[in-house]
Amino acid sequence: SVQQNSDMNNSSSEITTVFPTAQVAADWVTAILGDEVMTTYNGGAKSSQPGAGLYSDIQAQSAALLPKLQALVAGSTPLTVEALQAVSVEGLALSPQIIHDIQTQSPVIQSIMVNKLVQNIAAMTVINKARLAIELLQSGSRIPAIYSNKAAQDIIEQAIARLQQNVQAML
Repeated sequence: SVQQNSDMNNSSSEITTVFPTAQVAADWVTAILGDEVMTTYNGGAKSSQPGAGLYSDIQAQSAALLPKLQALVAGSTPLTVEALQAVSVEGLALSPQIIHDIQTQSPVIQSIMVNKLVQNIAAMTVINKARLAIELLQSGSRIPAIYSNKAAQDIIEQAIARLQQNVQAML
């Protein structure tokens, strides 16, 4: 249907915004979940490396967002659409009114509010990345060479399940 096609285009556009290249997506999934190398022949090399988990990305996102939001609240960055978009995420768009409301608070309350907003925005950003990564993994599992490989299917299913569990734990 037209709606499904539109949803697919929106999802595709969102994926390319969050993960501009396949390598960026692969690097993110590997950093979060780890990596497992396997071969399809007996005696082939096998190795694995653990992932850092979603919370490590939330910390990284928070570290990048905090100075931007602090600068908006302090007034050292003008309240432009671009500046507000840089500290917003789909589902939580900051407005000039929110920034003004924070500015009217005492410095201690400002700090608490800014830190809480940063944590929420970072968490929503990472949850969105995880959702898109799940979509990519599901699509990848349908590639014929992967689809016909039981071990690869099992690894992908485990990766999807771990991402879903991690997202659920955050909610």
